Amino acid sequence: MSTQPFHKHDERDDLLALGSDVMASPASSSLAVLTARDAARALVGVAGWVSRRVGVDGMQERMGMLVRHAGAWTAEGCLHDIPVQYDGRVDEHLALIAVVASGLWTLFGPSKLRSAMAFWATERDSAVWQQLAA
Repeated sequence: MSTQPFHKHDERDDLLALGSDVMASPASSSLAVLTARDAARALVGVAGWVSRRVGVDGMQERMGMLVRHAGAWTAEGCLHDIPVQYDGRVDEHLALIAVVASGLWTLFGPSKLRSAMAFWATERDSAVWQQLAA
């Protein structure tokens, strides 16, 4: 896993596009109409916990790795196929995000969940984070 900051502009365009649904979606009050924004709200806890352990850059890098890992987004995958490090080990923080997200898979579906994770991989404004968590 790279130790370089993940917020290089040219590496974020695809994640920004995927995450755009989060703030464009209104918050819902019914399980029948859960949105990408609701999915992002459901990830607030794990995003915050990982950020406190490895920093915002580290959390965003791991979210981005999962969003981009094609094997994680198959119907059979359900985030069970996650990226491994050069030595074959799985990063514990990446694994935690994957476990939490896989638990949300059936509520939100892969498209909304992936959008939410892309949001967390790219959003840098703490005011937007607070607005989402409220």
